[in-house]
Amino acid sequence: VELADTQELFSHPQHPYTRGLLAATLDLDHARNRALQTVPGMPPDLIDVPSGCLFWPRCSRQTDTCQKQTPVLRAIGPDHEVACWHWSE
Repeated sequence: VELADTQELFSHPQHPYTRGLLAATLDLDHARNRALQTVPGMPPDLIDVPSGCLFWPRCSRQTDTCQKQTPVLRAIGPDHEVACWHWSE
């Protein structure tokens, strides 16, 4: 859902799923005993793939467009691509 070099991806994540995954990791600058954030819901069933964006059932930004149309990767910066209808919101 997002392609970028490592530094760019970790510094400027744009896709809601990327942001969710990064928020669910330990941060050495914070207390180790704090609860990690989670990405709500369950991953999609890859045998019965939903229409539209695979992440929409778990995304706080999802709209009717997300449910009906699969986003394509598009360049949002040098060597940075994202497949999301609402990446810039």
